[in-house]
Amino acid sequence: MTTSDIVISIVIGFTVNLITPMIRNWLVAVYSNVRVQIKGTSKSFLTSQLKRLQDNLAWYEEKIGSDAFLKWLLPHLFTQLVWLCFTVIALVSSNVFRSNPELSSTFTEWFDIGILIMATRQAIMFILLGGEVQKVLSIDETRSRICKQIIDIESELKRS
Repeated sequence: MTTSDIVISIVIGFTVNLITPMIRNWLVAVYSNVRVQIKGTSKSFLTSQLKRLQDNLAWYEEKIGSDAFLKWLLPHLFTQLVWLCFTVIALVSSNVFRSNPELSSTFTEWFDIGILIMATRQAIMFILLGGEVQKVLSIDETRSRICKQIIDIESELKRS
């Protein structure tokens, strides 16, 4: 296996991971926050950012009720548990594959890279899920932070 094969597989893996909604939303939020801080952003971008922040605030407000929060959280926790079990099974399988002389080393190397990418994705998802849970549980801080960002964008829109 060459270095280019490894790089290509890692790039493809991370690209596929960007399709995950929670990771994609986090990246959009980071990009938007950086872009709002840069002077000279367009009105259309500020307007779309304002709409996104208002939608986020409404989403957090909706999740305050315990039933809504649990209905949102339990599927994510179940998915994390399933992926954790799958990762453990894949690690055990990888050891079995390595000991099988009939399988090529390329197969086991690609399998190991796949496990690494999957484990990285799950670690990122677990961190983001914990962050979202923290934001819902500390709704007062989340509300004040989002409202401050909304006020900043509205004042920027009035200036331009």
